[in-house]
Amino acid sequence: MKFAGLDEKSCNQEQIAEAMSNYYKKLARENGGTLDFHYEDAWVILLPNDTILTHSYKREYTLTDKENGPRDIYFPMRNLYISKITGKYAYEQTEEDTKKEFDCMREMLEKLFSDSIFFASWPQYDEKMTIDDTIKI
Repeated sequence: MKFAGLDEKSCNQEQIAEAMSNYYKKLARENGGTLDFHYEDAWVILLPNDTILTHSYKREYTLTDKENGPRDIYFPMRNLYISKITGKYAYEQTEEDTKKEFDCMREMLEKLFSDSIFFASWPQYDEKMTIDDTIKI
């Protein structure tokens, strides 16, 4: 938060989110209004037999200097970028768009757990991921 001249310890979550949002909008403006970037997600799983499974993937986006939709104070960049997979801001996406955007995560889970049984305990997710009483990853 030093970049914004703020002491993070004395800020509430809304102030932190505003400072971060302003920082990323400025960064995009300095690059002509948009800036390509990616998130790289990495997973490491230690199995009971001491086997270590790893996988990583990139999700590509375009950062903009315009807010689209409400600001999430815990993820303030969310309303500033467009997914390169869907071509939409997060708040414009349908459930199908979101599934498409995060399909790389599903593929990664399939690779990591292809020889395992997966137990889900979140009813709101179980319903969407269950086909014919089988959990589909």
